[in-house]
Amino acid sequence: AAGLIQTRQGIGSFVLATLPRTPAPMEPVKDLKLQQKLAMLELRLGLESDAAALAAMRRTPAQLAAMEKALADFESQMNSGGDTSGSDFLFHQLVASATGNEYYELVLRSLGSATIPRPSEAEPQRTTATKTQRFGETSPHLQFSKFRAAQEHMAVLDAIRRSDSAQARAAMYMHLTNSRERLRQAHDLGESA
Repeated sequence: AAGLIQTRQGIGSFVLATLPRTPAPMEPVKDLKLQQKLAMLELRLGLESDAAALAAMRRTPAQLAAMEKALADFESQMNSGGDTSGSDFLFHQLVASATGNEYYELVLRSLGSATIPRPSEAEPQRTTATKTQRFGETSPHLQFSKFRAAQEHMAVLDAIRRSDSAQARAAMYMHLTNSRERLRQAHDLGESA
């Protein structure tokens, strides 16, 4: 499936001399349990912290502007009580893209849907009473968490803007550590309701 072996009927299978030019796409991870989501965030801690440091050194003015717009959209959605998950994921994806390394973006895309749920066009909108709350969705008890996430995103962006790779790494690490704790708290609150 990865294009590394060629099979010829009656002759055998042969390893190809060159690797395929495009990486095999990773399948997005969906429907994970809490412990799996926490494990994904643990993996993202190292991955995205390093990505933020690289983005601080390599980002272009256009990439920086796109990150600023994603955070402005996050804040607008937050202030209007809307779903912030799309702009949240976009910000993280833009940071990964600004590394200039396609693999950061590829891995984040596959892990991000598990830890930053995004509404899909195929998924019908459910009423608040019949669904489990997710971080980016409208919920009074999550509003303060969104506010904190917005502040943390701004700390990452400010460090990237200043090309301060050490501070960008630290800010992203802090953001994802706090995100992991918010996920635990949201889960605990959901179970006690």
